[in-house]
Amino acid sequence: MKSIYLVRHGETELNLKKVYYGRIDCSLTEKGISQAKSLQPFFSRVEPLLVYTSPLLRAIHTADLLLGETKAARLTDERLNELSFGAWEGKHYESLKGDPLYQKWCEDWRHQSPPAGESFADMAKRTRSFFDALQKREEETILIVSHHAVLQQLMAYFLEEPADHCWHYAFSQGTYSEFSVSADFAVLKGHNVVPFSEN
Repeated sequence: MKSIYLVRHGETELNLKKVYYGRIDCSLTEKGISQAKSLQPFFSRVEPLLVYTSPLLRAIHTADLLLGETKAARLTDERLNELSFGAWEGKHYESLKGDPLYQKWCEDWRHQSPPAGESFADMAKRTRSFFDALQKREEETILIVSHHAVLQQLMAYFLEEPADHCWHYAFSQGTYSEFSVSADFAVLKGHNVVPFSEN
């Protein structure tokens, strides 16, 4: 049995602007920094043996803050990147409503992709590849710090649900989710858990 923890990166300025920003490499806000730091006491006790992050700054910074002085092997993996919105990066959905390509994407989000971007099917495929590789890791305690859509995908895979059921699972910033994983199945032990404060 091994424990796998999922953490979404802290808040960013582009979260507040509610724009598409899958691959824009933006920083955490002060609130985002606080959210990451609030997890540090918990993960100092858990002491993960292996930490995966996406290569994007907001995920790496979150991992740095929540790990504190905890020593763990660190790996970045591009399969943990957020969905690429291509030409729509940095744009609000209101500004795209008149775009025929945007309408086409909304009607078939599983297979269509933003211009120069990535389809849901492509993201699901790379996330599945990561999940399958994760199952082969032998470390007893693993932490994954990534992005909303990727964590939703991983949740679906752990629960043996179809990839497009991922939208049923929301990941809040400043929380963690935990799976206990055996060779045959995974048990969800906590979702969007706010660590207990000792103050």
